Amino acid sequence: MQIATPSLPAALALVQSGQLKALAVMSPKRLASLPNVPTVAEQGFPKATAVGWVGLHAPANTPANIRNSIEAAVNKALESPELRERLAAQGADITPESGIVYGKRVADEAVRWKDIVKAADIPPQ
Repeated sequence: MQIATPSLPAALALVQSGQLKALAVMSPKRLASLPNVPTVAEQGFPKATAVGWVGLHAPANTPANIRNSIEAAVNKALESPELRERLAAQGADITPESGIVYGKRVADEAVRWKDIVKAADIPPQ
């Protein structure tokens, strides 16, 4: 038996076609694109969650009006039915966040993964 942990965009078509069997997803809740696949939390591992996310970064000194303009343009693009459809076809759960909320997510994830790496005694490479 072979086991892998591919990213959702890489695996989704294979799972949907039956060529690959998904045992679980690592998101905190079931995915709309794979509603019959349980989460790792449902299988007894509530802390073994990981969610892929994408965001834009800018230098810290970027003026607020420019950051706000970029954020508005991205949010407008994410309202496009065509873009939403393409992203959903790849398994994306489109959840726009403000720059402030996204910044907190990045900071929180950095701490979380730093602690995981330290607890697992994984040396830097």
